[in-house]
Amino acid sequence: MNNSLGRSVYLSLVKENSFILDEIPDGTSVFISLHMEEEADEHYSEDILELCDRLHDKNCQITADISKRTLDILKTDIGSLVRKFHLWAIRIDYGFSPDEMISIARENNVVLNASTMPVQEILKVKKYGNVSAMHNFYPRKETGLDEDHFQKINSTLKDNGIKVMAFIPGMIKRGPLFDGLPSIEKQRYQNTYISYVEMIRRLGVDQAYLSEPGTDKDDLRRIELFEKQDVISLPVTIDSDYRHLLNSVFTNRIDSPSSLIRIVESREYSRSNGSDIGPCNNIERKAGSITIDNSLYKRYCGELQICVKDHPQDEKVNVIGKVKEGYLDLLKMIERGNRFLMEDEGNI
Repeated sequence: MNNSLGRSVYLSLVKENSFILDEIPDGTSVFISLHMEEEADEHYSEDILELCDRLHDKNCQITADISKRTLDILKTDIGSLVRKFHLWAIRIDYGFSPDEMISIARENNVVLNASTMPVQEILKVKKYGNVSAMHNFYPRKETGLDEDHFQKINSTLKDNGIKVMAFIPGMIKRGPLFDGLPSIEKQRYQNTYISYVEMIRRLGVDQAYLSEPGTDKDDLRRIELFEKQDVISLPVTIDSDYRHLLNSVFTNRIDSPSSLIRIVESREYSRSNGSDIGPCNNIERKAGSITIDNSLYKRYCGELQICVKDHPQDEKVNVIGKVKEGYLDLLKMIERGNRFLMEDEGNI
């Protein structure tokens, strides 16, 4: 299974927005649904084949969500469906018995419903083939999974060797409700990049899929950095005297308190800058504040920190920047020992 950001592709949206497929990188894991009966007109089979052919040409791994009704509409069986539409895996939705799931798993990669199927049933099917689990997405607001319940399911699945997938919202909202398609409710209106990092870093998900097309290009770049280098990018504004700190990879100390990110590389920075940092801008340190200890802190002069929580004003600590509004939740995901960088969003 490809562990980079997955995409979801819907026939109706592709017809309205042809650029959607062009924006999918080659080799991407793609989720499609083959049991949306509102899309099933007289040209449905031909349209789905064209869609899957184009995705196959881009070397995409296609996972198709199916029900018993899918086979009736397309007048086919599972084996023919997989071959004709170049499917990498079948996500089995409603209508199949446990024995039928086992039969499908003997011959195909199978994805089962992580949100509703008991773990013991998933494990029974897993004995017979390559099985992973994917959560539902929830179009109606207030119906997405609770974070604690979601995390508990994921932990149990992963403890039993099951890979877990889930959905995060994109920018182009799908009808008829246009309220996002998250797996967990708290992410319904959350920034895509933050949702992605949260899924992978905190919530036990092996692969996250955009449930809708489109995301900010800068956030896609940040996601790629996180995928390839396990580095979280923090958009910040920073004092012009400290712009040299931008785009350098830093490490959160393994003994940092939960209220602060203490930067390992501060010691080297302190040695190179001596103790000539005078008191300046000693204001209240709101969450997201980037700070440096000044000469009043003696041997700590030059230590760099980012406040995860609010801290009071301190004459020995200069505030030199802040994390951009809307990205503060990322600070809770920079755990002890994690790497991050600060990315330019302007001067203060």
